[in-house]
Amino acid sequence: LLLALGRMCVRLKLWGKARQYLERSIALAPSAGAWEALGDACADQGDATQAQRCYRNALAAVRGEIAQRPSAAPAGTVDTSAIAVEERDAHGMPRLGK
Repeated sequence: LLLALGRMCVRLKLWGKARQYLERSIALAPSAGAWEALGDACADQGDATQAQRCYRNALAAVRGEIAQRPSAAPAGTVDTSAIAVEERDAHGMPRLGK
């Protein structure tokens, strides 16, 4: 979901949001697609160095190698906590907000 949101933000040129979603996606589940989308966002912003690092990481992910962290997000700085806590009743049905 975060990857899809990040890609949509890249298409809409919402760079800050795109990077947030994509960096969070990578922190939770690194994938070649997420690295590639983050590289596209960086390239579109004119950050060629960071874009190149992201594209290298996309290739590394495809090969099963360990990728480097984005320089803007050192280890431990990306918030991976739940955005919203879902409550369920005794039957497993989601509770609606008040």
